[in-house]
Order: sequence, then C-alpha cells, then structure tokens
Amino acid sequence: VMSFSNQDGGDQTYEGEEKASFTPLEVATAVTFCVGIIQTVLGLIRLGSLTVVITDVLVSSFTVGASFHVLTSQVKHVLGLTLPTVSGAGRIVLTYISIGEHLTEVNLATLSISLVCLVLLVLADQAVAPRMKTICRFPLPTQLVLVAITTTMSGYLQLSKEYHVRTIQDIGDVPTGLPHPTLPRTELLPQVFADSVPVAIVSFVIGQGLGRLFGAKYGYSVPPNQELIAQGASNLLGSFFSCLPISSSLSRSLVQEASGCKSQLTSLVSAMLLLSVLLYLGPLFQPLPVCVLAAIILASLIGMIKKVADVNKFWSRSTMDGLVWVVTFLSTVFLNVGLGLSIGVVFNLWMVLIRVNIPTVVVMERDEESKLWLDRAMYKVSRGEEAVVVTVRGPVNFLTLGLVKMIIEYEIKKNKDTTASQSVPRDNSGRTIVKIDAGDVKDDHDDISTSEDEMIPDNKLNSSQDVILDLSCVTHIDTRGCSLLPWLEDKVKAGGGRLGLVVEGQVEDMVERSG
Repeated sequence: VMSFSNQDGGDQTYEGEEKASFTPLEVATAVTFCVGIIQTVLGLIRLGSLTVVITDVLVSSFTVGASFHVLTSQVKHVLGLTLPTVSGAGRIVLTYISIGEHLTEVNLATLSISLVCLVLLVLADQAVAPRMKTICRFPLPTQLVLVAITTTMSGYLQLSKEYHVRTIQDIGDVPTGLPHPTLPRTELLPQVFADSVPVAIVSFVIGQGLGRLFGAKYGYSVPPNQELIAQGASNLLGSFFSCLPISSSLSRSLVQEASGCKSQLTSLVSAMLLLSVLLYLGPLFQPLPVCVLAAIILASLIGMIKKVADVNKFWSRSTMDGLVWVVTFLSTVFLNVGLGLSIGVVFNLWMVLIRVNIPTVVVMERDEESKLWLDRAMYKVSRGEEAVVVTVRGPVNFLTLGLVKMIIEYEIKKNKDTTASQSVPRDNSGRTIVKIDAGDVKDDHDDISTSEDEMIPDNKLNSSQDVILDLSCVTHIDTRGCSLLPWLEDKVKAGGGRLGLVVEGQVEDMVERSG
C-alpha cells in the first residue's frame, strides 16, 4: 500500500504495491503530468475528432445542468454557512439537505451583503448596461468596481471580526511568489496513470463543450485536436509548478463574457493580472468577503439558467433530441457532472442506433386534383383509382419484420376517404414531390422517378387496390425480411389487386437469392 501524509500528520492510502510516503501535492502533481501526457498524445494522433459525439443537444443540456452545480456550490457562501464539502452522486440533493439542516445558522450580515450585491449586479446588467452601450462601446466594469468597494469597506468596518463575515483571509493567507519548478515523482506516475484517464477526458470534454457553446453564440469554432494539444501542453508545463489539472470553468467563463471580453487579449490581460496578484497584490484582497464573489457568480449564471427553456426548442425539433436533453440534464443535475456527461453520450448513441434500426413506412397516393404523388400522412389527398406506393425505409430483418408488417397492414386496411380536398402541406419537411402528367406513365425506365420519396411503377395501373412496394430505400434486408414479399402479395391478391416491386442493389440480390 502506498500512502501519503496529510496536514494533520496522519497517513492516507493510495493504491500501490510498495509502501511509500507522498504528500497530497505530489500525488496531484503526478496526476497533472499524466493528464498532460494523455491529452497531448490524443491530440497528436487526431483523436480529438471523436468529440463529434458531443452534439449541440449534449452541449446545451450538459452546460445548463453543470450551471446548477455551480449555483449550488455558491449558496452556502451567500448564506454565510460553513458546511462540509459533498462529492459524488446526488451532490446537489445532499447539499440542499445539509443547507436546510443549518438554516438557523445563517449569517444575516453575509446574506444582506450578498443580496445587495446581487441586486446591483442584476440591475447593472439588465438595465444600465444596455443603455450604456449606446454611449460607450466599452462594457461597465461592474464586477471590478464592486470587488474594490466591498474589499475597502470590509477592511474599514472589520466585517470578519465584528460580524463574522467570511473573507479571503479566513480561508488562509495568500502567499506571494511562484513555486520553484520541480519534477513530478516518477515512481508515482504508473500508479496514478489509470486514474488520470477519466480526468483527462472529462476535463477536455467540458472545455470543448463550453467552446462550442460560446462558439455557436459568437460565430467561431474550436478545433478539438488543437484544443487537446493545448490543454495537454499546459498540464505538462503546470505539473512542474505544482499545478492541478486544468479545465474550463463555466462560472468564470460566464463572468468573463458578462464583462464584455471577446478576444485572446483578454486571456493575456487576465494572466498578467493574476501573475501580479500572485507576486505582489494577493494580500490586498484578503479583506474581500467571499459572499461578494458568490454573488458575482450567481449574477453571471442567470443567463445560463434561462437556457433551461432550450428543451422546448430541441423537443419541437425531434422527440428523441428532447429525450436526450432531458436525460442528460437530469443525470448531470442529480448525479454529478462527469457521470451526467457519460450517461448523456451513451444515451445519445443509443438513440442514434434506435433511429437507424427502426424502419419507417411511407404511403404515396396520387391526388386527383393536382395530379401529384403525395404522402397521404402529410397531405390531404383527393383519392382516385390509382395504385398506392408503399415505400419502406431502413432495415428489414428478423427484428423489424413484425413492425413493418403491422404498419403496412394498417395502411392498406385504412379507410379510404373519398372526400375531395385541396392538397395543402401540413409542415415544412422538405420532402420531394414529383409531378407526373396523367396518362404518361410508360414502360420506359427513363420515365421512372428515383427519388427517395416515391417510385413510379413501370406498368399502367388499373385498380385502386394495386400496391407498389418500394424497397429501394431499404438499407439492409436478410432472409427473414424477404418473407415480407410473399406475405404482402397474398394480402394484396386477397383484396383483388396486384403487387409491384421496386428493388435495387444488394436488396435485389438478397431477394433473388431468397427466391
């Protein structure tokens, strides 16, 4: 068993084969180094492209769900409560249960400061900022001014001592200077490498997801392989300076966006300011109340929380997209961020498999007024004595055969409404409509439409009971699926009609081999 000593002088264990003593900082540094190696290698071998599984639905639901975790983490600071950190599945629920148990311990001074700061930030963002844009192109530095004012007031009024308002100084002294570069402990690397893999993947996916979110809003893209290499190189360099693995921060990104930052110059300025804080200015911020920082984060989260309404957009686009959004969001909120993302990716892939493996049946009929072949499920058709074209799309195999038979039988037996009505489309699906002049259906294959929506038969139709089965859009058919043909032929002949067949390619070969 490998162990590392904690701050109390005790030992904590970490999996290994030989007994050794490592500090938590050494273990964290080794993890950072391994994460850097993993991300850099993945970027160099171009595996960042696998992020195609992170669709816009996943990005939206995951980031909105993660924003609830950020919000929850700030509630205790707004209320002035000191609570133990909760981690693992169900973190949000357990945190609110703990908050409810300690509501009587709320610091009213802290709560008052938080509410005042929150109101000022919201008013500045919603009311003042839009008007100032017409006067000055630069955004209001509301957060910076608020931090400066509250830091000065906290130091002058002694909020920490007189009113027990938690400040940066209560967390610990802010040291100045940078640590000396040191190599990670090489004997630790093999033992933490396996645990570093999910850290590398999740941190990259979070960053890529936020990049896509803001990229879609401002019109740019984030190359995944380039991002992997950048994060990997940063982790490798940071591991020599006792850094933790880097990732994107939703709260900080939203604060930066709310401040009007748009270019990489922002990162340079932020880095230089942070460096100056680390080297010289850190002690000046010690009187800053923690609740002020929490209020800034909560104000920045308002826009993200409003994106819960995106579920309506995705649900109206597709029921399956809506389900993916809901499942990912609920998993992220009620379990944890990493597990929620994993569940969302797996569920999304599963829904894709369902989509490609469930066949659909489209029935085309010729409208007597417009002389167009129309999908009768989407258009009102004035029916005549023409045949119907039954188009099957997707796989027809031993798993889907029963469903296809059931749908076709239902469509054939459907009562034919002879009430004439104008053919008006019900939605904007973009389906192809091919117009054929009456009496011009010929035996020449050049006159046959080969669109995915219909296939006009090569013989003149004489009975409304005739059926043309179009299998040109079938992606795969097995021997069991070929039994659809004699089954449908018996059904059509029993009604006094005839069956036509349209096949091509591999489907045609399988039908011929099946007899």
